[in-house]
Amino acid sequence: MFELLENGNPLHPLICVAGASEICSCDCDETDFYTVMVEPGDSAPASMGRQYYDYSDGVAYFIPPGTSFRAFSCCAGAGCDWQGRALFFHRILLEGTCLEDIQDRYTFFRYRSRNEALHLSSRNMGLLQRCLDGIDWELSSCIDEYTSTLIVNRLEMMLNYCLRFYRNQFIIRHEADMQIIGKMDGIVQKHFLRSSGTCRKELPSLQATSRLLNISPAYLEDMLHHETGMTWIEYIRKKQFDTAGQELMRTDKSITQIARELGYPSVGYFNRIFQKLHGCTPAEYRSHC
Repeated sequence: MFELLENGNPLHPLICVAGASEICSCDCDETDFYTVMVEPGDSAPASMGRQYYDYSDGVAYFIPPGTSFRAFSCCAGAGCDWQGRALFFHRILLEGTCLEDIQDRYTFFRYRSRNEALHLSSRNMGLLQRCLDGIDWELSSCIDEYTSTLIVNRLEMMLNYCLRFYRNQFIIRHEADMQIIGKMDGIVQKHFLRSSGTCRKELPSLQATSRLLNISPAYLEDMLHHETGMTWIEYIRKKQFDTAGQELMRTDKSITQIARELGYPSVGYFNRIFQKLHGCTPAEYRSHC
C-alpha cells in the first residue's frame, strides 16, 4: 500500500502520513493498517454525522484494519475533492510497546466512524495537525535505533489527545446522549418485563441493543459509561436486580423461582448479589415492603 502512496519509495515500512492527493490517487482501498483521517470541517464528508452542537472546524475518523478508508474520505478517483490528511500504521509497529492493546485502550477505533466521528474545534484541529507534522518530521529524519520508540511516543500522545477530545464531545452531547440512554433503558426494561421466565434467561446483548439504536456497540458502551459510570454488564446486572425487587414486592413468587427466571440457578449467589446492590437480603426486602 505504501508503495502506492509514496510512489514506490516509502519512508518507513510500517507507518506513513499521506496527503489528500496521494490518497485520492491511490489504487488501494481496504488495508491491514490502522488509519486516522483528519480533514477540515468545511469538506463534504466532514459534515456527515455532525450535529448543531458539535464543533465544526475539523473532523477525525479512526478506522481499524480491514475497513475501507474510502468510505470515510469519499475518495472516488478523478472526481475526488477530499482535502484531508491520513496516518496509516501497522499493528507490527505496536508489538511490545505501550500501544499493543490499542483497540482496548482506544475504543474509538471500533466506532462506526462516519456517524460517530470526532468533531474538532480550530484549536483541537491545529493540535492534531501538529501531531501529524511531528510524526512526518520523525519519518523524514534518519532512521536509527530511536526512531520506532519516538514515533510510537508521538502516536500515543496524539491518540491520548483524541481520547480527551472524545470525552469532551460526550460532555457536549450530554442531552442528546441521555435521550439515547432513555431509549436503551426502554428496550432493556421491555426485555425484563416479559412474562416468560425462559425468555429472561437470555440477557439482552450489547450488540443487539446497539443495533436497534443504530449505534456501534463500542460507542454505546462508552456513552453509557460516561453518563452512568457503569459498564454494560454492570448496567444489565442492576436492571436484573431492579426487576427482582419489583417481583418481590408485586408477586408471591418464591425467591428461588425469581432467581431462576433471571438466570441464577444458585440462590445463594443470587442472594449475595442482591444484598450487595440493595443493602439487604431478598427476604428482608420483601418483608420491609
